[in-house]
Amino acid sequence: MSFVFILPVVHPQRSKVSNYHHVEIALKQTLESLQNQTYNDAKIIVVCCQIPSWADRFNQNVFFLDVSNSEIFSPDRNNTKVDKGLKYSLGILYATAIFQPRLYMLADADDYVNTQLADYALNSLTGTFGNKDIDGYLVDKGLQVEVDISSEEQLEYKAAYLIKHFNTSCGTCRVFKQESLAQKLLEIDSNIFQKSKQWIPNQLGTITEVPSDLSIWLDRLCSDSYLENWHIVNVLGRHIKQDKHFNFILFPHVGAAKACGHGNHDGPREGGLNQKKIIGQLATSDFKKKFGIAKKRAFDFSLISDLKMKIAFRLNQN
Repeated sequence: MSFVFILPVVHPQRSKVSNYHHVEIALKQTLESLQNQTYNDAKIIVVCCQIPSWADRFNQNVFFLDVSNSEIFSPDRNNTKVDKGLKYSLGILYATAIFQPRLYMLADADDYVNTQLADYALNSLTGTFGNKDIDGYLVDKGLQVEVDISSEEQLEYKAAYLIKHFNTSCGTCRVFKQESLAQKLLEIDSNIFQKSKQWIPNQLGTITEVPSDLSIWLDRLCSDSYLENWHIVNVLGRHIKQDKHFNFILFPHVGAAKACGHGNHDGPREGGLNQKKIIGQLATSDFKKKFGIAKKRAFDFSLISDLKMKIAFRLNQN
């Protein structure tokens, strides 16, 4: 079995980007989190227009798809939803052809994932989660992490907060079954996976240049209707719309964390903390351990006792 994370990265010259170096700093920490999954065969695909100078420093399960040679991904050609949706779609086509994963997680390039999420999700396929009517997991328990870029160009973690309804404020909140995503992409073209293989190699290196012909072909298949709310490119590019098109069950643990405050966000809240949703606080040291930022360590899914007490205190105050 295989689990694949797909991360689209904003174009360096997109209008909302204030400092692309900070984007890459955040991305590097996200990849550090993801490569520390306890499931050792988790693959990470990054779809981007600029390959970081440090790309080859990660392990053999991190892959960069370079789409810089295609006009389809030029800055501000498409709105954020379509740009992200097309990058997710390309990532899915590559992952399906090369890795044949059982599960996907479509993630933002500045977020973090619980180190045991992939392990738990794959193991639960033998239980209720394996029901063919279920399309994936919805992560509604998560953290907002207040971050800052230091004068030494390092990402600093100031505080970590547990928030309610995490899935309404962060795109890294859904695990998809392969067959469910495949069914939606087949709505674009009934033979999309077979046709796309003519451009996709048998294996990926650390850095792979995506042929512009593949990007143009995918865009032409979708462009007549990908601005419509029902179109899979639009759906993948805006996480809040996905519940209408897939049947999710709740992931039972704190599954992901959103970085807030580095100044390069594309969401409607510009990446700030949502104070109204905070229901508890976790020590930053515990956040780092449980989300793979610090040294790899097994994660106990039960919340630590002091976090429970802080949540209870906040709830009693309300």
